[in-house]
Amino acid sequence: MQGENGFSVMSDSLKQIGELIPKNVEVFRFISWANYRLYEADFDWGKPIWVSTAALAFKNIIIFIETRVNSGLEAWVTMEEQDMDIFEQNQELCSFVDSIELCLKSNCQLYEL
Repeated sequence: MQGENGFSVMSDSLKQIGELIPKNVEVFRFISWANYRLYEADFDWGKPIWVSTAALAFKNIIIFIETRVNSGLEAWVTMEEQDMDIFEQNQELCSFVDSIELCLKSNCQLYEL
């Protein structure tokens, strides 16, 4: 998905796939950007301090990104707000994470567990 139209092509493709799925089926997409060595990219102004995505326009997408020190993974999760509330309360899930960062619209908050 390169070039000026990369996002548009991806967006159209996901919409077309979504039209094939029955309306009563909840679909989650998992994407791994781990091992892409994103923190090693240097565009002549130094390596990044933090790697993230632009705003995600789709719900139910989980993107795994390696942390800066390569000792773990960040999981970028998009869901409807009421589903996210349930997801965040899952005790088994919470036992695997150090912190949960919530970005609702443009307001981000970091919650230490």
